[in-house]
Amino acid sequence: MAIRALLRDFDWVMLGAVAAVLLLGLLTLYSASRQSGSETAASYYIRQVVWMLVGVCVMLAAVRIDYHRLLAFAPVIYGVVLVGLILVLVLPSQGHGARRWLDLGPFQVQLSEFCKVAVVLLLARYFDTVKAKIRKPRFFLGAMAMVAVPVMLILVEPDLGTAFVFLPVMLVMLYLAGSKTKHLVSVCLLGLASSPLLWHFLKDYQKRRLVAFIKPEVDPLGWGYQTIQSKIATGSGRFLGKGWLHGTQSRLNFLPAQHTDFVFSVYSEEWGFIGAAILLGLFFLIIARGVEIMLRARDFSGNILAGGLVALLACHILINIAVVLGLMPVTGLPLPFMSYGGSSLVSMMAVIGLLLNVRARSRVF
Repeated sequence: MAIRALLRDFDWVMLGAVAAVLLLGLLTLYSASRQSGSETAASYYIRQVVWMLVGVCVMLAAVRIDYHRLLAFAPVIYGVVLVGLILVLVLPSQGHGARRWLDLGPFQVQLSEFCKVAVVLLLARYFDTVKAKIRKPRFFLGAMAMVAVPVMLILVEPDLGTAFVFLPVMLVMLYLAGSKTKHLVSVCLLGLASSPLLWHFLKDYQKRRLVAFIKPEVDPLGWGYQTIQSKIATGSGRFLGKGWLHGTQSRLNFLPAQHTDFVFSVYSEEWGFIGAAILLGLFFLIIARGVEIMLRARDFSGNILAGGLVALLACHILINIAVVLGLMPVTGLPLPFMSYGGSSLVSMMAVIGLLLNVRARSRVF
């Protein structure tokens, strides 16, 4: 596809909203790193800038390559990611018993982040292949099996929060593909019915997180500490905030994981309700443009692909902010384009690139 045609149908509004969130993320990360005072923390900002540049390159590549070609290679991408997830489990633990990162020398990669995109690509290809057959139980179960394999590998790491994200994304894509409502309802009911049994399979720290979510004051200096301090930091920003670089909760290191899972707390403390409303407005704009791209897609595969990518983005945003506000247990999911982390940032930029890809080719069919 010619560059001129790509630029003509480029979604500049979505790209501008993403750029604005990236800028706010860098400002917040700089504040969190600067106030913590250590050399390691200060390097977070520099490394995030580098990963942002890598992410921009990945986004441009995702836009340039026709998404139909990417869907054709979806099984290969999926297979490579699965092999990587297996290697992560085979290699020695990176600390605290968790095996989540693949060590590639100068940097580490969290393959579960890229696995989300790989699964969306594979499901989009699968649904485009089977089309109306998805209403039959065996094809419906086939889609679930494709998701179940990486989910099981991620649960073994263990990473319950990341594994959980696959479920709503899968359900959204199954719905868009035309699955029977009774099949979707059955999956949801089965999940609810089996949830009490899952308690016995959770790690001790995961059980403590759930207890701390229900009643954080039971262990205010232990497992309930993150939730309590997060709500204090978010609420202390009030209407206008304390100002950039003036957040007391982050500056005095009361807030754990302030540059990763709880970056929204740092941002809300410094920019207040007004700043939080602006950020949420930008996220809403990105999701809304993604939904528009899905609706404008001229072929089935583009519609399903865009729908899965939008669901993936929306789940990350909603779950992270719900955790920060104490509305969900701590899951460890990053806030897209804001939280520190190269794997998360690059994978989310790939998501944006694929959405722009579908938009730019919406007139071809």
